[in-house]
Amino acid sequence: IFTWEYLEVDSKELFFTVQLPHDYKIGSRIFPHVHWSTTVALGTNRVMWELDYQWVDHLSPFSQSSFATVTGYTLAGPARSVVAYEHIITPLGDGSPTGGIDGTGKGISSILLCRLRRTATNINDNFAGSAFLLSFDFHYEIDSFGSNEEYVK
Repeated sequence: IFTWEYLEVDSKELFFTVQLPHDYKIGSRIFPHVHWSTTVALGTNRVMWELDYQWVDHLSPFSQSSFATVTGYTLAGPARSVVAYEHIITPLGDGSPTGGIDGTGKGISSILLCRLRRTATNINDNFAGSAFLLSFDFHYEIDSFGSNEEYVK
């Protein structure tokens, strides 16, 4: 597989930034998730993913040390056995009933500074094999085709 490989004992981290597009519904939740695979079946094991982020609006300052974290893990088992080379999607969330990340007060052109990693030392990750990152994205609610002005809806 030609992609990032996250070993069980790895501390590999992927850093990236994301800008919220102009069709984003201001203040709504966003829903991050990891697309990944493995070269062996998971059996009853789990893989844990963690996203540290800082979400800042246009014309607002970033914090030098304050990041929020959302996590998620894929559970395989008798009801759902993950096979080798399967395309797996793991949603990440803040633990709220609606999941995802709260977007209260966030607008278009806001930026998320992100760090994605596999947290193999977490109790919810008990898979001894490698996890291969295929992709990462956010789902979000839209309420327009864009914005009326460059930075304002």
